[in-house]
This record gives sequence, structure tokens and C-alpha cells, in this order.
Amino acid sequence: MENKISYCTLIYDGCDIETAVRDIASAGYDGIELYPKDWEWGIEHLGRETFSRLFKDAGLVVSAVFGDVLSASEQQITSAISAAKLLGAKYVFAVPPVKNSVDRDQCLRIISRTCGLLENHGLTLVLHNHAGTCMESIAEAVDICSAIVRKNFGLCLDSVHFALYDDDIHLHLEPLLPFIRYVHLKDMTKPRRVQYETLPPDMWRWGDLAHLASTYTDLEHGVIDNRAIAEYLIRSGYSGWWVPEIERQQADRLEHASFNHTVLKSYL
Repeated sequence: MENKISYCTLIYDGCDIETAVRDIASAGYDGIELYPKDWEWGIEHLGRETFSRLFKDAGLVVSAVFGDVLSASEQQITSAISAAKLLGAKYVFAVPPVKNSVDRDQCLRIISRTCGLLENHGLTLVLHNHAGTCMESIAEAVDICSAIVRKNFGLCLDSVHFALYDDDIHLHLEPLLPFIRYVHLKDMTKPRRVQYETLPPDMWRWGDLAHLASTYTDLEHGVIDNRAIAEYLIRSGYSGWWVPEIERQQADRLEHASFNHTVLKSYL
């Protein structure tokens, strides 16, 4: 697959999905990444056919849908599978089980079971490293990814969440190269050691991470060398979806979309 750029809809409310589609298409993106708030609203208020056509008419591919945090329950993944099939997405991305909620073997079983569910529908799971889950650092990602033997499994690399645990990310990604299938690039205004002064990492619990989100910012506005990460991945042979994951609105939403598209395109 050639390199393509998608944009997530986190800073849009679900009922603003039509605005999101207009903004993302006009900013030059190839795709759009969707969350339950988007497809639930769209299907209910626009109907399945009209909702699906919304993206096609705008020239956008649904690059992935979010399957939430993995757990013993299959409810959210089942919803994500339905949305992916309706919208033609190839990938479902999800975060691993909450840290300390399961042991390693249970975590691996949940991930493998999820791959099995997706495989039945021709879909691929891309597991998103995330603070407060069983896969926070690069070392933990290598361990988990190496243990999952599934053709429809890969890593959704998130630069911020690795930067919370590792320095100079681009220098340590080689063991993960076989697994990277999808990329989130984002930035933060405070380096991890400054974040630790506010609250130590052992207190970073899923559902209580607002202190991290408050530092998220647009590409090139923070402390992460996302250009170096992108250049390393490209040199190493990665090609596929790239997503600037913008979670905080600090300007007009179209301005965010346009700015981050321009920056990310310059990386590629």
C-alpha cells in the first residue's frame, strides 16, 4: 500500500460528522478515522446507506474504526466490526486491556481472540500502544506483538504514548518494524520527565489521564521528533496509513486539519 494520510475525528462531536467530512476532504486527506460517537450518530440519523455514501461522495476512505479498550467483553469489538464492514474499513484499531486488569497470558488470549473475531470478516486488528494499558513502552510492545501469531494482527504505533516511556523513539523501533501496520503521530508540549513531576507513571490509570491529554498539541508544536520517526519508518520500508491524531481544539477545526496535513505530508 502506498503512503496515505487520514485524519481522526476526536475534536468533532458525533453529530458534527458531516462537518468533519467536509473539513477533512477540503484539507486534502485521503481518509478519515472514525470513533463510535461518529458511526452511532451517523447510522441513527442518516441511515446506513446515506451514512456510508457520505464518505465516498467526499472522496474519503475510512482508514480505520476504533474498537475501544479490549476486555473480556466482545460488545464494543462487535460494534466496530459492523461499522468497519458497512464503511469498507480494513482496520480496526484498539488499545490493549487496562493495566493490571489481567495477567500477561490473559492479555494475549484477549488479543488473539479479537483477531479471530476480525478474521471472520476479513479485518485486521492494529493494537494501539497507550498509557494505562498492558502495552505502554516499546519493550512491552515488542513482547506482546512478538507473542501474537496472527496474519491479521499488527501494531498501531502512537508516537506520544511511546514518548511517555521512551526517549529518541526513532532509535529504538527496529524490533517493532515487522509489526507496524498503521501509524498515529501526535505531539505534546511537555517532555515525559516533566510529566512525571506532576504525576508519576504508576499513577497513570486508564480513564484518569486528563493530565496527559492537556499537553497534546499539533504536529511540530511540541517536543516529539515526529519527522525523525516518520523518516525512519519510511527508510525501513513502511508504507500505509499515517494519522495526525489531534485531540485538543486550539483553533478552527479546519485550520487544525489543514495545518497537520501540510506538516505530515512534508514528512512523507
